Amino acid sequence: MYPVVPPKVEYSLTDFGKTLIPIISALGRWGDEHEELLRSLILNRLKSES
Repeated sequence: MYPVVPPKVEYSLTDFGKTLIPIISALGRWGDEHEELLRSLILNRLKSES
């Protein structure tokens, strides 16, 4: 933490936390590959809820 206004804090992953990077990257790629279908499903769900 730094003594500045507004407050500033820096975070970093532990080595153990870094082991999740490949999993998070794979989820991101999956989302990118299915973006059009996901967008369509989300929009349809929002329309049906209103």
